[in-house]
Amino acid sequence: MEFWFEFASTYSYPCALRIEALAREAGVAVAWRPFLLGPIFGAQGWNDSPFNIYPEKGRYMWRDLERTCAELRLPFRRPSQFPRNGLLAARIACAFQDEPWAPDFVREVYRANFARDRDIASPDEVGAALEAAGQPRALLAHAELPDVKAKLRAQTERARELGIFGAPSFVVGSELYWGNDRLEAALDRARNGGFSGRRLGRDEISRVWEIDRGERIERVYRVVEGELVRANERHDVKGWPPGEAEKYGPILEACWERGGFFYALFDGGEIVGVVVLDNRWLGEARDQLQLEFLHVSRRARDKGLGRALFARAAGVARERGARRLYVSATPSEHTIDFYRAQGCRLAAKPDPELFALEPEDIHLECDLVSSAHVRR
Repeated sequence: MEFWFEFASTYSYPCALRIEALAREAGVAVAWRPFLLGPIFGAQGWNDSPFNIYPEKGRYMWRDLERTCAELRLPFRRPSQFPRNGLLAARIACAFQDEPWAPDFVREVYRANFARDRDIASPDEVGAALEAAGQPRALLAHAELPDVKAKLRAQTERARELGIFGAPSFVVGSELYWGNDRLEAALDRARNGGFSGRRLGRDEISRVWEIDRGERIERVYRVVEGELVRANERHDVKGWPPGEAEKYGPILEACWERGGFFYALFDGGEIVGVVVLDNRWLGEARDQLQLEFLHVSRRARDKGLGRALFARAAGVARERGARRLYVSATPSEHTIDFYRAQGCRLAAKPDPELFALEPEDIHLECDLVSSAHVRR
């Protein structure tokens, strides 16, 4: 996900200070992209910030920003000059935008502007921000290099071409999100591999069978004396087996009725991935929830969608107090290798009811405690 920001932008301040932790939690990589709003505003006929051009809008913005920072426990001091010239800082940020220390530098510039009311056009302030990020003030000289100036101009032009009209903005694939309040939505889409996602309603349960389950299987796993053993076994799966929807449709409906979690990914109107988490407690300690269903359409595979759906279901299971996730999976090599990569292992004691329902499946469990605190 690309994070487009401008140092004079008010709402970019709280966004810059919170994006990294949220992106890390979502497993999303963020590309920090500084640009200048001045040329973009100029193209719209503005020679100043719209918050100055429209006083009522400005008064609302300052109060809302004050509330936002209070909610996030961020220090805030209204700048005595607005907007401040962030050109020098933007050139430095652009020149070194892919360096690991760049986010620290960006955050420090924002703190100087919106928490300490300092002049971020001053080389002394920008130099102090560099030092706070562990870098020498000598890097300021890069701001006068022709290629650095050209890079920032080109990046601002790219922002315009992407349709960016304000900051902060986020680009995920071909989707544009604008505003600090859209950060979570942008991260959610990025987490979903660029696809839109939402929970399914009860009347949409039958749509899970729209998933293209096609797969060419070369090897499968068998359980031999408590160990997983590969065996050559070829299958050309064209779709769902005959009778699958009739057999498992009522099971999914019962899952919904007891509070199951149904989540799907979409490419436009086409459903390309589904995960279902049951809400029925399993295991001797009644501390397991079952991953009832997880499938990604053939054309959408190898994009990280399965991993994202598994992580989402695991997160919901943790929120509900589960210590382990139970998985009854088809024995294909690809499927089992996927679940093992998510931390699953052979179930110590397969659930008797689920094993009787699918004796050819590989029954797995995933420890949810080792990676996150569980509340019960």
